[in-house]
This record gives sequence, C-alpha cells and structure tokens, in this order.
Amino acid sequence: MKSKSFFYTHLIVLSLFALYIPPLAGQSGSTSAMTGRITDPTGAVLPGVTVTVTSIATNQTRTVVSAEDGVYRVPLLDPGAYRVRFGAPGFKTKK
Repeated sequence: MKSKSFFYTHLIVLSLFALYIPPLAGQSGSTSAMTGRITDPTGAVLPGVTVTVTSIATNQTRTVVSAEDGVYRVPLLDPGAYRVRFGAPGFKTKK
C-alpha cells in the first residue's frame, strides 16, 4: 500500500506542477492588428469600405471590409511598415 500511496502523491504533485508551467506551444513570435473606424467629413460612419493593407517589406496584401459601424480590423500582422488604402464605390481611393 505504501508504494501505491507514494505513486499517487507524486502523480498529483507532478500534475499540479505541470499546471504552473506557462504554455509555450504556438508562441512563434509577435504579431499585431490594425483597427480603425472609417467616417466621412461629417463624422458619419462608412460601412462596406474596402481596406487593403500591404507590407512594404514583403509586398503581401491583406484585404478586409469595414462593418456596419465603420470599424475594420486586420489581425495577425507581422511587425513592419505597411501601406494602407481605402476604397468604396463612389469615393476616391485614399492612401
């Protein structure tokens, strides 16, 4: 009985210890997101605006569309400089 009790005690202690180790899987680097709200000169929100984000270093492009409240979000961007363009039917493209 003593060896069973010893085994379970150590199993519990090791399990509790494992819970305190910070998870490292998936921590491959830092990313960021670009978020904003698109409005016209009067302050009215503009839904349906195409937002194109292009990395200056890699020329990779990501495109999203602003929501009903004019908000857009481009997640998981690598660190670096970006060119951003906004476009909608009936409006000039803005850099």
